[in-house]
Amino acid sequence: MTGSLANSLAAPPAGGFPDWPLLAQWRASVQAGQFDGHFPGRPILPGAWLLDAVAAQVEAACGRRVLAVREAKFLSAVPATPPGPLLRLHARLEPDLARFALMHGAALACAGALALQEGA
Repeated sequence: MTGSLANSLAAPPAGGFPDWPLLAQWRASVQAGQFDGHFPGRPILPGAWLLDAVAAQVEAACGRRVLAVREAKFLSAVPATPPGPLLRLHARLEPDLARFALMHGAALACAGALALQEGA
């Protein structure tokens, strides 16, 4: 994990990442039983699902394709119960990266960096 991301994650502010703009906010679409097998008795959104949602939001916001996940750290589980959790994506776009922090309530669900296609 890079130094700046590691420093940001060491003590994330309770309300999110004020120096990283709010890129998107949405309620995850969760239907009853959709994620029951992940994990039985306590369904949570899978990490791959979260990363896919983050990548889609980043691509929509910056108009560039996400090429790869450079870094990802999952810090708290996001319950997969209807009607679905409210997620907030904070991001800082750099020339070849999108650094992100995905919040669920006051909790930091995951954070990392996505490699971006060269921009126009």
